[in-house]
Amino acid sequence: MAVRGNKPKPTVLKDLHGSKKPRNPLEPKPAGDLAALAPPDFFTDDQVSAWNFALDHSPPGMLKQIDRSALTVWVIASDLHRKACIAQSRTGLVVRSPQAGVPVQSPYLPVINRQAVVILRAAAELGFTPAARPRLSLQGAAGGRDLGGQADAIPQTDTLEAYLARDPGSSAVN
Repeated sequence: MAVRGNKPKPTVLKDLHGSKKPRNPLEPKPAGDLAALAPPDFFTDDQVSAWNFALDHSPPGMLKQIDRSALTVWVIASDLHRKACIAQSRTGLVVRSPQAGVPVQSPYLPVINRQAVVILRAAAELGFTPAARPRLSLQGAAGGRDLGGQADAIPQTDTLEAYLARDPGSSAVN
């Protein structure tokens, strides 16, 4: 199996930092806000609550209708993780094997661990993690970026040097 390498740098960062590689002029721009869709009809009440929580706490317009399946994976994995954690807390870390009666790890631990991996992967793809958020750019938001409350936003066509020249408080790039 060939390794593909690093994830491609988002277009907004290429624009901001400059790039030797050409920009993809055919980069798709998905349409349709996910908040306009109802949660999947097979969701439980807890899963509907998690779905609504994700939509309520993500930036408006960030999640598009094409992201529905990725959000569904995140919601279900979060729900399974929560249920396995509750069940595991009742049994403890070690249980007795039914056949031999010897101590073995709780059967819920592999479920907890696997769902945690799924949650983190889906969260990273959806922009829900601290490491993923800097890669995001929202079209139509103040300049396309959240600058942590700063009044002036970086226009999409600005270079990093041009932005720093306008913002005397920033003398270094973090």
